[in-house]
Amino acid sequence: MKKAVIYTVTGLVMLLTFNACTNNNEEDMEVLKVQNYIILIDLSDRLLADNQAGQDIAVIKSAFKRFTNDVSKNLFVNSNDKFAVHLLYQEKPVLNYDSLNNQLAIDLSLLPLQSKKRALQQFADKLDTLLQVVYSQACSGKSHADYQGVDIWRFFNESLQYSLIDSADNHLIILTDGYFDFEHGRREYYRKKHRYASSVFYSKLKGANWKEIVEEMDYGLIPVIKPFSKTTVLVAGINPKNTMLTEVDKLTYFWDKWLNEMNFSNHIILPKTNAKQWERMLPETAY
Repeated sequence: MKKAVIYTVTGLVMLLTFNACTNNNEEDMEVLKVQNYIILIDLSDRLLADNQAGQDIAVIKSAFKRFTNDVSKNLFVNSNDKFAVHLLYQEKPVLNYDSLNNQLAIDLSLLPLQSKKRALQQFADKLDTLLQVVYSQACSGKSHADYQGVDIWRFFNESLQYSLIDSADNHLIILTDGYFDFEHGRREYYRKKHRYASSVFYSKLKGANWKEIVEEMDYGLIPVIKPFSKTTVLVAGINPKNTMLTEVDKLTYFWDKWLNEMNFSNHIILPKTNAKQWERMLPETAY
């Protein structure tokens, strides 16, 4: 098992710079590889954190800027790139998920050549407004009890493989505090020995020797075994709900273990920073 790592901003920049330079000059002269951006939003009680909505929107807009740069490399008419924002499932959603998910996505491969540039501009014009609607409606609560957990595991199990493109460079960005807290009882009890589809097992891991217990008993999340295409994953915003000194280490450890077991070897797990730090790093590091 690879050691769990919280990547620094410097390490993140180096990795993304390396990935961005993998195309050789011959490829640059031809139609470039399709770029597929998938952004998952956790609208749980993490939104109570200071300026969380603003930070999320900054990440999404920075990712979209990177996407439009990719599209322009194919001179727009050659582009078959795709950008999609997904609101992660909640048991009793306050938003119209289907409608918003459709509006927050653009697939240039489905558009006529002469329409692609105009459609991309129209999408860019409405993106900020749509995101403001999402977060203004989702952030209506004042306490943790006003929010529901999101079902990250369900998206990986039921939807992710259909969002990926085999022949593309897939970029999966997950905006989450790191918890798999989903209220539905079937998630809490869906288990295979000491593996779960939620974070319910965290309460069993107290004390300084938690990692020894995990490795001995094989606690963790149930890996979703699907034919996933090659994908780079960024988990952004890891943020503990309690003051335990080991909580960030736990969140990072279990995400790292889970992603490795599903063969997402090229992944980055980034802890929450304050808004100014995000603003400084996003233009250089977002996918």
